[in-house]
Amino acid sequence: GRVPPLQQTQPRVSCIRHSKISSRLDHSRSCSSSNDAEEKPHRDLVIKGFTNNLSVTFISNTHTVRTATQKHHYTDPKAIEMLGQSLSAVSLLAAYLKGEERITARFSGSIEVVAEALKLGEVRGYVDKKEMQEPISLGHGSMTLTKVLYYMAKPITGTVELQKDVPSTFREYLRLVDQIPSIVHLETLVGPNNQVTFSGGFIIQSLPHTPHDMIPSLQASIDKMPSMASLLKGDSLYRMFEKYLPPDEVATMDIKKDVTGNAVDFICRHSFDGLRNALASLQRDEIEQLDFEKNPITCSYCSTNAPFTVQEILQSHDQRQTQSLDPTPT
Repeated sequence: GRVPPLQQTQPRVSCIRHSKISSRLDHSRSCSSSNDAEEKPHRDLVIKGFTNNLSVTFISNTHTVRTATQKHHYTDPKAIEMLGQSLSAVSLLAAYLKGEERITARFSGSIEVVAEALKLGEVRGYVDKKEMQEPISLGHGSMTLTKVLYYMAKPITGTVELQKDVPSTFREYLRLVDQIPSIVHLETLVGPNNQVTFSGGFIIQSLPHTPHDMIPSLQASIDKMPSMASLLKGDSLYRMFEKYLPPDEVATMDIKKDVTGNAVDFICRHSFDGLRNALASLQRDEIEQLDFEKNPITCSYCSTNAPFTVQEILQSHDQRQTQSLDPTPT
């Protein structure tokens, strides 16, 4: 049979911002119902493969992270780095999902960072700038990871305490919740004018039969290596397998057959339709008090403002009132 749409099982994600009405409109907040995904001229890439003892995923997503930070007009290098690393991590983990299955990571500490990715390669995210304090850091708190999967009635959720940074927090999650020894390496480099000059990373995980000392030994070796940005410069992402993995593990792979991948883009399929209807259901005097110029309604994931005016909401409100007074035909 046809797989049911994920929207039916997607957990509520707050993605519409407005200072006065946010608490009234939780039920209308959906960023996943529009089909007008923007096409990009350049596509980043995530690839995954298996050796005899390891599961390995690499990502190169400089353009995607640069697009995300430009849409949000972020100016703090640390905020840009944390968002870039989070987008990379959820894209790497989403590589093991199917179709429109999705994974969302929410960091709740000194600041809030949210990143969401689909297996299809779509990714989006934001840093909540409301309570940013210098110096910016994750601080104390937790990271919650939520997976929305086909044929699962409820999302799968796990939570861990925040660690010193984004990579170590994801590593702790994989160790404690998924119970898989893992190497998590995430790089987002920020240059002059807060421009993202590189973003990428990888996750290497053990398999059930992997020797217990393999991951720690490989981690120690990787810690001594140059940055991924320097190793990838002018080279193919597929070459990272032989650069980061032990030769005897790479020898068990056929890169052309055993490695799969897909493009990655920053895409926010937000929709304001539900919000428009919810606003139209308010009292007329409440609608008249709204001021979208001073307090715009904005999608948290991509900073796009709602494309309607107070007058349009009033017209929708009056139409609803007129329809409710019409007698029901018999």
